[in-house]
Amino acid sequence: MKCPHCGVHYLDTERQCPVCGRRPGVFAPKKKPRFSLPDTSGEPFPRVSRTGEPAAPRPDAPPSAPRRTKQSGCAPGCLIVAVVLFVLTLLPTLLGFGLYRDVMESSAQPEQEELFYEPLAPTDVLPAGTWQSEDGALLLTLHADGAVAWTDGVSTAEDAYPVFDRLLLTDGLAPEYCSEAELSRFPIDTYTHYHFYFYDPESELGEYDLYLYLPTDAAPEDIASVDCYDWERDQFFTLTLTDQPAVLPAPDSQSA
Repeated sequence: MKCPHCGVHYLDTERQCPVCGRRPGVFAPKKKPRFSLPDTSGEPFPRVSRTGEPAAPRPDAPPSAPRRTKQSGCAPGCLIVAVVLFVLTLLPTLLGFGLYRDVMESSAQPEQEELFYEPLAPTDVLPAGTWQSEDGALLLTLHADGAVAWTDGVSTAEDAYPVFDRLLLTDGLAPEYCSEAELSRFPIDTYTHYHFYFYDPESELGEYDLYLYLPTDAAPEDIASVDCYDWERDQFFTLTLTDQPAVLPAPDSQSA
């Protein structure tokens, strides 16, 4: 699997990137089944005599006396010539491999430098204020400095530095990282896709990993609602900007 945030390839069984720690979300590519060839290795056939009966094992022959061979004076010279010929034969292959590697590295460099996302502040896209889902399960306050606070009506959480990225999707990347339902509902030629992630390790609410879809030509001051997809809960919903600020319960009220 290729991470849509930093471009690192890792195993499909991992839920998040081992380098940047982010999850692929709805952009995770589909897993392909793996096939393995059956083991066709077998036992060797026994030796059979000419009569068709299994041949008896040969008795161990007595060790023969070592033979004295005549040393040739040209052995070292022949070895040197063989080594030189081997090096001359292998040298073009090594040079060709080096050129091939340089070409591949130079051609792959632009792909490594190409970013799949563009980091932004949440207030660069959304107006500050209170945002609420239609079922009331999420009440989120976006501050002017980009910090977020949210509540489910019982617990509260806050993140001073949430992650907000604009996904740089193209016609070639979109089918690989987006589902068909997502592209059908929010095509990239009319909608811009954003990734919004906020997390509070000290709260029971944990984390939210959302994908936002806004019309490409929409200005922040004109946005009153935004379509979202919750990757963890696998559902689409809408956040609406409310007129009144959110009333977050005090920490003492949770224990009451």
